[in-house]
Amino acid sequence: MKSWQAKLVLATLLILFPAGVSSCPAKAPVPPGGREESGAVDNAAEEQEKEQVVARAPAAVVSPRAVVPGDFVLLAAGPSPAGTLVRLETELPVAVSPPYRHGEYTYFILGLGFTSPPGNHRLALFLEESGGALREIYGALEVLAPDFDAISFTVPAWRTSGWDDQQLADDRELVRRSRLQTGPYPLWHQPFIIPVPGEVSSGFGQIRIINQGPPGHHTGIDIPAVTGTPVKAMNDGVVRLAARLLAYGNIVILDHGMDLSSSYLHMDALAVETGQSVSRGQVIGCVGETGFVTGPHLHWEVNLGVLPINPMQLIKGDIYILPVPATAR
Repeated sequence: MKSWQAKLVLATLLILFPAGVSSCPAKAPVPPGGREESGAVDNAAEEQEKEQVVARAPAAVVSPRAVVPGDFVLLAAGPSPAGTLVRLETELPVAVSPPYRHGEYTYFILGLGFTSPPGNHRLALFLEESGGALREIYGALEVLAPDFDAISFTVPAWRTSGWDDQQLADDRELVRRSRLQTGPYPLWHQPFIIPVPGEVSSGFGQIRIINQGPPGHHTGIDIPAVTGTPVKAMNDGVVRLAARLLAYGNIVILDHGMDLSSSYLHMDALAVETGQSVSRGQVIGCVGETGFVTGPHLHWEVNLGVLPINPMQLIKGDIYILPVPATAR
C-alpha cells in the first residue's frame, strides 16, 4: 500500500471511530431506587464536605465558663448567615447587653447580680435566619458561691450636713439614666487599664455596714490616692455625665458601647464635659474626697446597664477585644 493510501485509510478510521469515544457507557446504569457506588476519590470528597458542614455549624462560646455573682460573661454565637436574629433565653437572672453583630457572629455581654444562684446553668440561643429557618444552640455557665468579706465603718455627720433627700433621689435618677445611654457597638479596641495606680482598699462586692445601717454590697473598687492624682479613662468612650452631685461628689460616667459604662466618683476636679469623646488613658479628672467619703480616693465602678459588675475582670481580660466596625475606629 502506498503512503497516500495508508493516510486515507487512517483518516477514514478516525472519522468512523473518534479517539476516546466508546460505543458503550463507562458505568453500568443505576437501577431505580439504587445508589451509584463511588470510588475512593468520591468518598474522600464526601467526607471532606461533611467535615466542612460540621465546622460551619453554629456554636455558643462562653467566656469565662465559671463565674461568681457580680461577674460578667462574654457570649458569642455563630457562624450564621447575614440577617440572622439571635435571641437568648435562660432561667438565670442576668443583665444582657444589646446583641452586637459583626461578620458571621453575634455577641452579648451578660452581667450577674449579687443574688445569682450558684450551680450549673444553661444558656439557650435561638438563631432565626432571614429565610425563616430556626436553629437552637446551647452554652453552659457555672456560677460559683461567692466569698465576699465584710466591713463596718462610720462616715462623719458633717460630711452629709445640709443634704436634701429629694436632691439625693434626683442625683440617683440622673446617674441611672446616664448609664443607660449607650451606642450599638463596642467603642473599645484596646485592653482596659486601671484608672489610678495603687492598692485597692475596698474590693468589689464587699459587704459594708455604714453608720450602723443595713448591709449592702460595694458596687465598685476604692483606690486611695493623694488628692490631685490624675484619673485616666479605662478605655475609649463618650462622656455621658460630668457633674458635681451630693453623695457621688464630682463624677464622670463614660459609655463604652454595648451597655458597658465606667464611673469615676469623688474626684476633686473634672477635666472633661458631657458629650465629649475620650481616648483610653486620657485624663478625665483628679482624685479627691468630694461626696460621701472618709478620705481621698477614687471609687471606680463598671456597669452593664445599671447592674454593677466586677471591674477587675476587664483588667484580667475576661472580655476580649471585640471586632469594631471600621466606621467606629
